[in-house]
Amino acid sequence: MKKKTLTIIVVLISLLVSVNQILDDNIIAELLFAFFDDNTVYSEHFNDKKFKQIKIGDTYEKVNELLKETVNSYEVNSSGKKKLYLHYSKAPSYYPGHYRQRILVFESGKVSRKCSKIFFD
Repeated sequence: MKKKTLTIIVVLISLLVSVNQILDDNIIAELLFAFFDDNTVYSEHFNDKKFKQIKIGDTYEKVNELLKETVNSYEVNSSGKKKLYLHYSKAPSYYPGHYRQRILVFESGKVSRKCSKIFFD
């Protein structure tokens, strides 16, 4: 059993080194966090359950009511379209910094994209 567990750990580490280190936040990523610390820094009132409630098309007001402040935000004007990026999580200030990325993108005052990724540094 110990040999099998060790083999699984070695395979997971090899995958992290050899493939893109940005993963969709899913069950595989959750399994990886069983072996690595989650060092995510969240905004003060962030709650993953509330983040999951947010849907494409939700208004800025609804999101602000649920999640309050961000850890970072910025606006991009590309091809005549304004996009507002609201970051509710960030990497820790030390290395290694395995963390969960939580970003909402707004166009015309409504959520146009939700980003839930995991980074392994």
